[in-house]
Amino acid sequence: MLHGHDLVGVLRPLHLPPADISAGSGLFFAIALGLAAALLVAELWAFTKRRRHSIRRTALDALKSSRNESPEHRLICQAKILRGIVHDLDGNVAARLSGDAWLQHLDATFRTRFFTAGEGRQFMESLYRPGHPPDPDAMDDRLRIFINGIRR
Repeated sequence: MLHGHDLVGVLRPLHLPPADISAGSGLFFAIALGLAAALLVAELWAFTKRRRHSIRRTALDALKSSRNESPEHRLICQAKILRGIVHDLDGNVAARLSGDAWLQHLDATFRTRFFTAGEGRQFMESLYRPGHPPDPDAMDDRLRIFINGIRR
């Protein structure tokens, strides 16, 4: 029989179970994936914000640069600005609408009834018939409000 002192010499050293590397790497992968997703969302949000700002800035600059034109030409410039905004926001098909469909789309874009039931009808009627165009300064002021309200 072995004595207590001899028993210690016979025992093997303790070994810890192998570390489960997959649990640690899975956690790391989840954190990395979450960070990547957060960065992607932040970049998309920033891109959308820059795009909206660019559309507004371009339209407001165009309105300002047309102030020295004749009233007839200003109405044409305003109509081109509206076409450009709709093209940038909704694409080619929407920008090619005409007549009442165009005015309805403008109302939907700017969340108003100004184009189908108000002075905005001038963008369908006065563009194609000679006469007295609407007050260009008042129309600029109204369009500026709509342009500043672009949220998409």
